[in-house]
Amino acid sequence: NKTKKPQKTHPEPPQKQIPKTPHYCTSSPPITDRPGGERDQKHHPKNKNQTPPKPPQKKMSTTTTTPKQPKFHVIGAGLSRGGTRSLKTALEILYPEGKCYHGFEILEHGKSHNEFWDQTHHAQLTAEQTRQWFESRGYVCGVDCPFVYHYRKWLDVFPDAKVVLNVRDAKKWYKSVNSTLIPLYKDRFRFPTNVLSPLDPKMIDLAFCNVDMEPQEGKGVFGSVLAGEDAAVEFYNEWVEAVKKNVPKERLLVFNVEEGWEPLCKFLDVPVPDQPFPNVNDGAEMRKIVYTMRAVAWGVVVGLPLLTAAGLYAYFKK
Repeated sequence: NKTKKPQKTHPEPPQKQIPKTPHYCTSSPPITDRPGGERDQKHHPKNKNQTPPKPPQKKMSTTTTTPKQPKFHVIGAGLSRGGTRSLKTALEILYPEGKCYHGFEILEHGKSHNEFWDQTHHAQLTAEQTRQWFESRGYVCGVDCPFVYHYRKWLDVFPDAKVVLNVRDAKKWYKSVNSTLIPLYKDRFRFPTNVLSPLDPKMIDLAFCNVDMEPQEGKGVFGSVLAGEDAAVEFYNEWVEAVKKNVPKERLLVFNVEEGWEPLCKFLDVPVPDQPFPNVNDGAEMRKIVYTMRAVAWGVVVGLPLLTAAGLYAYFKK
């Protein structure tokens, strides 16, 4: 019998032992041992049907925030026919987030605005109600009559606003008012335009608002101009001096639109626009309003009776 030789056995190579990474944070177990951990859910069947915890939901705020209304920037204190239309256009370029109030707004909105001015004239509104009225309609500036008649009140209503007193030569102002606003003023009492009151109230509102909302000192704009050039020039100069006296110097700019952007932008602390200063003369527009009112009035007074007579003649002739 052959004896089997013992087979040589090769010793297995020693396995490298991977050192365990020490956990430096002894207060919390490794992720595999944490409840809800990834490996924990794989190796523990009892956690298979468990849904991961939902993250805490943020509580919804119950307070409603109202959108911030635009700030009122400029109070105009210069009388009509003193560059107010050019100043309005310039301010809307400097403050594009809002509008600038002007007397022509009454033509667009009619009695709703006239009622506000009537309440303002008779001190029936609080400062908050007045602020809300302007800001809710997007006005951030105001010029021209009847706005300027209440400039002293606006100093308290808009304490952060600055005041711009637009001025011009007093004699030129008299001639401009005499050729534009005075005919509108006279026509509201004169036939045939006085018949338009129930037919076109917006036109009449403009005339009434500019006259009836005047401050009561002296003769006012229309009374002074009707009294002649000397009385009108005296009234205009007194108005300018009164504004200078009543408005704090740090809040006031005496401004002629012929001066352009530089003094206005420096006073308001805004950049100078890269465009010419607007030069808007609405004298022709005012005269057009007067002529239109007269033409419509004569059409109503003469045209309607003629049409009625022609209709009756045709009816009875049959």
